[in-house]
Amino acid sequence: MPACALLLLTTCVVGASSEELPTGASGFDVRQNWSQWPDGLNRKVYTLVSGSGGPVTIVLHARGGAGRAGRDAMVGHDLTTANGGNNVMLFPDGHEASWNILHEPSKADDVRFVEQIVDRVSNYSNVNVSAGITLVGYSNGCALINNIFISSDRWEIQRAVCGVSALTESQYREGKFYTRAGPESGYDLIATPLTN
Repeated sequence: MPACALLLLTTCVVGASSEELPTGASGFDVRQNWSQWPDGLNRKVYTLVSGSGGPVTIVLHARGGAGRAGRDAMVGHDLTTANGGNNVMLFPDGHEASWNILHEPSKADDVRFVEQIVDRVSNYSNVNVSAGITLVGYSNGCALINNIFISSDRWEIQRAVCGVSALTESQYREGKFYTRAGPESGYDLIATPLTN
């Protein structure tokens, strides 16, 4: 029993941080490598932090879109109606302005990319992932949300809002969900999405 208590204490201390994600419009990079970039590529994540920070929303653009354009469209909007104006909004860039779903130019592991974003922001003191992260996606971004909910085991990712996209036959057929063995393979592995 004392070993468990010590482990819990260590986890709390290691996870604590006094560094904050900057208020206002900013951004950071997440390093990722895959077949198109074997030596790695810094992928952009644009941020918009209002008030004192708070819960996280990750907005995934449509094919041809960009994270910065999504963020810049939000600058100046009144974000005080939700959570007393204390919010963290993240707008990542899909490689080649797309998310790797079926026939897009990008072959990046975008599910892992979103998980890396969650890891990164979890370390900031003004970011609250404990109540769960919300994903918002449009078209190709919504298809990525479907992949995330089918494939990811991250408890932090709990809610989604999708616009203009459907679950593809590759992702769900014959009463079962399917995921990929890797970012460049087909949807051939049966998956069991997380449930609460």
